[in-house]
Amino acid sequence: MNNEKALQLLKDIIAVQSVDGKEKEVVDLLEQPLKEAGYECEQVIFAEDPTRTQLVATLKGTKPGKVFGFSGHTDVVPVGEIQWDSDPFTGTERDGKLYGRGTADMKAGLVAQVAAAVRIAEENATFNGEIKLLISAAEELGLLGAGELTEAGYADDLDALVIGEPTDLQITTAHKGVFWLRVKTFGQTAHSSTPDKGINAIDHLVLAIQAIQEQLDIDVTDPVVGPSTMSLNYINGGNGNNVVPDNANALFDIRTIGGQDTDALFNQAKDILDRLKDSVPGFQYDISVEADVKALSTDKESSLVQAAKDSLTNNNHPIEFFAFSGGTDASQFTKAGDYPIIIIGPGEMSMAHQPNEYVKVQDFYDMIEINKDIALNFLNQ
Repeated sequence: MNNEKALQLLKDIIAVQSVDGKEKEVVDLLEQPLKEAGYECEQVIFAEDPTRTQLVATLKGTKPGKVFGFSGHTDVVPVGEIQWDSDPFTGTERDGKLYGRGTADMKAGLVAQVAAAVRIAEENATFNGEIKLLISAAEELGLLGAGELTEAGYADDLDALVIGEPTDLQITTAHKGVFWLRVKTFGQTAHSSTPDKGINAIDHLVLAIQAIQEQLDIDVTDPVVGPSTMSLNYINGGNGNNVVPDNANALFDIRTIGGQDTDALFNQAKDILDRLKDSVPGFQYDISVEADVKALSTDKESSLVQAAKDSLTNNNHPIEFFAFSGGTDASQFTKAGDYPIIIIGPGEMSMAHQPNEYVKVQDFYDMIEINKDIALNFLNQ
């Protein structure tokens, strides 16, 4: 697959409005060149809906060995209300850039992986082991597709994985996780003219918030992505201004780093609230986990990182590391085992979810060769 065919494939999948529910159309387009190159392909039904599929494609080398994986997602976010300068679902070339929804996040990265995989087969490149592509759906809705692929065992045999999110061709070895804790407090209604006859759930929620903010231990730092953080972003409670509230709740957004134990954080928060229950008359609460997306942390000395560094050098690109701000499908795939995962792809993260989203065409071309070399470097180490 030469650069021109790869670019046309990218334009073809940009034309698919895979905002939510049309992933199969993208999968069908990507499956064809992989099959023609000799990959064994399986479309995996997503969310028990035959009209939505994911793709697993594999190619075996000359001898048994390690399993190297590529992964990307087929869905994109909605266009939004801001007017674009061109049709967001037509790949428009202008000034060395390709504009369209999903160019950066992350259809260019996905096609760069598919094109690299096809080239390896077409060039009869010698490698040991196996190349596997795990192409997921519904990443933008909470990493749901990758979660289903992981639960079904498709990632169990991986020895390394590259995710093609936009990093401007820099290596990402870590990103933060997402841990949402919801705390609810319960009281007793009463008329607001006689508040002493009720139990104010909002007052008790304030005590809970203060205690968690002061006592929950999140004082840990990752050298790549920085410290774990906690932000209180949502509070709700009460039934009206003339009624003592019998319910209130708050949602804490904790951004975790690799190695943090979210079960331990939950238990510590519960202990904090139990102490309040013992000391504050009428204090009743419930605590629950609303989201637990794992952090990514890969050793910079791993063989996968070395393979990526060698590839960048061979393709005349500087070796630079990128601190990824958001979560990725790595949060799901990392549950399959202790193996290195990196994120590297064309496009700038600042373009993700933006109007007039674009990717530099030359970076897309370069990423195809970089991906090819990463896979071969890793499998032939």
